[in-house]
Amino acid sequence: MSSKAVIKIGFVLVLALAALAMPAQAQETGSEGAVARVRAVHASADAPAVDITLDGAVIAEGVTFGQATDYFLLPAGDYTVGVNIAGEATSVVEAPVTLAAGDAVTAVALGPGDALELSAFRDDLAPLDLGTGRLVVINASAELDAVDIVTADGATLIGGVGQGKASAPADLSADAYDLDIVATGGDGTALPGSGMLYVNTGTLHTIVVLDGGSLALSAATLPAETPSAMLRVGHASPDAPPVDVYLNDVKAVSALTFGSATEALALPPGDYTVAFFVAGSDPAEGAVTAAAFALGAGEARTLMALGNVAELQLVLYAEDQSPQAPAARA
Repeated sequence: MSSKAVIKIGFVLVLALAALAMPAQAQETGSEGAVARVRAVHASADAPAVDITLDGAVIAEGVTFGQATDYFLLPAGDYTVGVNIAGEATSVVEAPVTLAAGDAVTAVALGPGDALELSAFRDDLAPLDLGTGRLVVINASAELDAVDIVTADGATLIGGVGQGKASAPADLSADAYDLDIVATGGDGTALPGSGMLYVNTGTLHTIVVLDGGSLALSAATLPAETPSAMLRVGHASPDAPPVDVYLNDVKAVSALTFGSATEALALPPGDYTVAFFVAGSDPAEGAVTAAAFALGAGEARTLMALGNVAELQLVLYAEDQSPQAPAARA
């Protein structure tokens, strides 16, 4: 089943990869920390659709319960984030947010619809070693006083996350985790929203616990050194199974499925070997395909697995690195 793939270099616009649902904010290549970022989550089960405002200007329209916006790039400074009923001009709730260069904030609208609150949580994007991801849990449920995150074998990864609070970060090896959300001090019954979490290297995974479910968010962490290189990995082989991706013999991406891609991962410049294995398999069984390539300082690349599984190709694309201007202040 193993084959060697020749890395091909191509040049593409980001629009060519839109079908893989890769968020635009991930393209901050070459300017890590130069701007701040903010995103918003609608976590109030009985509140209607809302518009998100920044200093009174609408930046996202019609956000419904259980949805999140992408990050918005902003200059450092003081802002007011607000929530309006969709289509209306009056703010239901507002919160001041101070953003320093490099900050990333997740603003969560939570609580009952008639007493909505807006809480801002700072996303921990501190650098991670190759093969390590990070997990944070936000308890945005109006029904659960506190929650734990436990593995299928009963180990507690994160415990006692109070209502309206965020946990301390837990750094985890890149892997697949079968996680249960349970009420702290309860009988251990798995709550709606429990399930698999696929942890990737260099990625902050945030689980937002909701009434009746959960929302999983992700964000690339910052590089350990600058200038860094950026690598995104995508799966575009229609008949290939989910794959685990190893970089320099370290598991970096877990269970990547057809039609999906990772965040833009910050990596040290240098030479890399990449190997794709059937997800969950023993690497000793052999790779589906493998190759070698180099990443230069300041480069941004997307590595795509293309074609049928019998003739899988790895193609390395150069991403458009045109600077993204932060949003202008109103």
